[in-house]
Amino acid sequence: MHYFRLAVTLMFLAIALSFHGDKAVSAIENEALLQVATLKEELLRQHAEMDNFRKRMAREQADRLKYHHMELIRELLPAIDSLERALAHSQQQEDASGSMIEGIEMVNRMMQESLNKFGVSRIEPQGEPFDPNCHQAVGMVQTDEVPENHVLDVFQVGYYLHDRVVRPAMVRVAEKP
Repeated sequence: MHYFRLAVTLMFLAIALSFHGDKAVSAIENEALLQVATLKEELLRQHAEMDNFRKRMAREQADRLKYHHMELIRELLPAIDSLERALAHSQQQEDASGSMIEGIEMVNRMMQESLNKFGVSRIEPQGEPFDPNCHQAVGMVQTDEVPENHVLDVFQVGYYLHDRVVRPAMVRVAEKP
């Protein structure tokens, strides 16, 4: 649209040159220069918008690649929790076989190492200040064992994928008696 107006203005400039002389030409020439400047500014603005769009798409693609394991990790976490519960339970039993306990420990360690390779880390909040971004409070306990608003007990470990919370840690928080 703007290019059409510029072409028409340039055509009038050529006609004015042939019929009217310098005064008419200079007015039309000024208008043509103004339109050229406007079109140049619009072109620069569109170029900047396109450049910003490319950068945003590259950032979003990098995030998709960085966090594409999120669903798999969410599916694996309950199995890891069950392994840890089985390990804790078998260690409390007197008749539990030592080799079975060692086997469960080895499987648990291997799963943790595999997750660590993909950027998964545990949220270990025991004794830390309560942070609603990575902790889910399931209760408050009046105690002097830990400072107020600090994690007293951890019911379920939380996990990060790089810097994002995959699952918050389920905790009980201390409050003053």
